[in-house]
Amino acid sequence: MEVPSVLYKYRSLAGKDREYVRATILGGTIRLTNPSSFNDPFDCAPAFSPQITPDGAYALAKRYLSREHPRWDHEKLERECQAFVAQTKGVDLAVVTQGLREGYEQVRQWLAVYCVSGCSNSALMWAHYADSHRGICIGFASDADIFATAQEVRYSYVRHSVDPVHDDDEQRLVNSLLLKSADWKYEKEWRCIDFEGGPGLRQVPVHAILEVVLGARISPSDEKRVVGWVRQLPHHPKLLRATISPNHFQVAVVPYVQT
Repeated sequence: MEVPSVLYKYRSLAGKDREYVRATILGGTIRLTNPSSFNDPFDCAPAFSPQITPDGAYALAKRYLSREHPRWDHEKLERECQAFVAQTKGVDLAVVTQGLREGYEQVRQWLAVYCVSGCSNSALMWAHYADSHRGICIGFASDADIFATAQEVRYSYVRHSVDPVHDDDEQRLVNSLLLKSADWKYEKEWRCIDFEGGPGLRQVPVHAILEVVLGARISPSDEKRVVGWVRQLPHHPKLLRATISPNHFQVAVVPYVQT
């Protein structure tokens, strides 16, 4: 799927979240979080299904040892791969699976993710992530800074397992970090993933903010605050408002008109 030109972050304005939103709009501050804090217990918590045959064990060893020890010559790499194959003979698959799960958990602790959506008119997203339509939605340029690395989340009714022996790099990435239950399909999610920096604050260019959408139930005081923040920006992002359809189960996003 082609990356949408704008990627959206739904935000609450309640309590401390208000100051966080202010920092995002005026300073380009965003917060990347660890998957352990996600609201879906299955998210980034893959099942493992290793098939340890001699050929598979050799392929697995060669793949990882080549990456970890790029200066090894062919003879050294071959010896170590064969040694690994010998060690896997007769090994309980349950033990292997548990080892893979523990190894993945160590890697997972360092992951940092910024979740965004491909749409700004999802009634459920407004309800779940923007304080029941009282918050806002910030639209970022998808070709700017960290957003240019965004990966599409896939949705499935089947929980696919990670097979570290036979899966290629893309399959492992999708099944471990980008696969969610079809129950979450309404989110139309994209993910910016940092594998090295860890969770925490990041700075993105303020000019990456292209749109700010006010929620349909935003309070007059919050509306005044947000509009004031946006109008301080020299590049003049679009100000929009979410509206509730009187006749359909739909949210429409229209140009902002101050009342």
